[in-house]
Amino acid sequence: MNAVQIHLALNHVAILGTIFSLVILLSGFVFSQKVLLKTAMVGFVFSAIVAIPVYFSGEDAEHEVEHLQGIEEFRIEAHEESAGLSFALILVSGIVAAAGLYFREKYSRLIMFALIIVSLAASASLTYTGFLGGKIRHSELSKDTLKGDVLHEHVHD
Repeated sequence: MNAVQIHLALNHVAILGTIFSLVILLSGFVFSQKVLLKTAMVGFVFSAIVAIPVYFSGEDAEHEVEHLQGIEEFRIEAHEESAGLSFALILVSGIVAAAGLYFREKYSRLIMFALIIVSLAASASLTYTGFLGGKIRHSELSKDTLKGDVLHEHVHD
């Protein structure tokens, strides 16, 4: 597999893993089920681990596609800038979740509150980063119908 294949295959795992783990975490709170809370924490740790090769394959993936017809450099740059924040947030989610698994009951309320906050931010950031990544190659996402988009304003400058 080359960097593009690794990046494209695994980015969906990291994004969806984080979002699904957040849903499971919130369900664990609503239904007071520790097994759901633990499952969510494992999901966050797994997603953070998967995000590592995704993030580090991005630069090589960029070099493989930047010369292709129809690829616009500013879209790659926007995706890359957003990826830095997303990577940091998903790693923090994984670390907080690992702390929750390690400390179990000792700091559970504090850790769970922190995990909800950081995983909400990570989910939003990852979703936006994925959207920007999709716009690199999927012209149907780049149409002018997407009002309020940062890239939309750049195209018309």
